[in-house]
Amino acid sequence: MIEHRHRLVGERTRSKNVLRALCRGYGLTCPKGLWSKMGLAWLRTIEWSNEMSSLQRDILVERVESLTAMIRRVEIVLKRRAEINIGVRLLMTIPGVGIRTAEAMVAYIDTADRFSCNKSVGGYLGLVPRQDASGRVNRLGHITKDGPGTVTQTPCGLKCGFQIVLDSSDSEYSHCYEAYILTPSRLSRNSKPYSSRFIFVSADPCLARRSSREWR
Repeated sequence: MIEHRHRLVGERTRSKNVLRALCRGYGLTCPKGLWSKMGLAWLRTIEWSNEMSSLQRDILVERVESLTAMIRRVEIVLKRRAEINIGVRLLMTIPGVGIRTAEAMVAYIDTADRFSCNKSVGGYLGLVPRQDASGRVNRLGHITKDGPGTVTQTPCGLKCGFQIVLDSSDSEYSHCYEAYILTPSRLSRNSKPYSSRFIFVSADPCLARRSSREWR
């Protein structure tokens, strides 16, 4: 169901992008709150120069509204399941972690004890570098991306990791926090996936303590 919601959100985003491109093609400036009820009503009142554009606009608006209703139905079911799941409730006690982040981590990581160590979570999520070794030569490339993208693309994942760093007394975690937050210019674009791996590896012990009432 989490993957199904992810696909629905992707379809709705594509429809919104086409609508914006259609407006730009006619030199229209879209107002704020375009996807609210008032914004969609504004889109319907626009008179296009030809019938084909009007038909495309109507179909896209109806598609956005239909997909929004579908996403709401899916989220109601997911919220009902999350309320009775101890792991989801535990992860949501971390400031900055919402229901979408928590349920995705619980769904894919499940029982944290099945990993031999916390670092194995990075390999499971595809956040480890590709290795090309031959003899004494060992080359590390980009991350493998073999894991579930639904988890690694969760935008609140960074907030989750940052709070874990703040609550940790480990000097290595504190150093990583300073490098990423206080001086973000130190990290290049290719360093961000490895920061994400650090985040999820750090969050894994939280699921191992499902009996705890809160993260802290």
